[in-house]
Amino acid sequence: MSKKILLAENERDITEILLYLFKAWDYETTVVSDGITLLEKIKKEMPDLIIIDSNLPKVDGLKVCKILKEDFLTAYIPIIVLIDKRQIRKKILEIEKGVDDYILAARKQRD
Repeated sequence: MSKKILLAENERDITEILLYLFKAWDYETTVVSDGITLLEKIKKEMPDLIIIDSNLPKVDGLKVCKILKEDFLTAYIPIIVLIDKRQIRKKILEIEKGVDDYILAARKQRD
């Protein structure tokens, strides 16, 4: 039985790379593209791991982490946040409140 990952990412390129890797490692992956959809899906999916982009639309990824860690039904699920390396200093205090680990991501500059 494969492990379940819930991936919350709104950038197609990053999503495609992660899905390719997770499939190769035999993970069952569900993808959502915003914080509200993630919060709706979480209790239906009950994944083994959650990977969240810190810059999700509708509800910020770090706020979603805090919500999940405060809920006893989801608090045990490990959360990894994908965070832009340019934001790490600004977000470090938020990261400490509910994130199990983080991965620095180099993102394309948007015009």
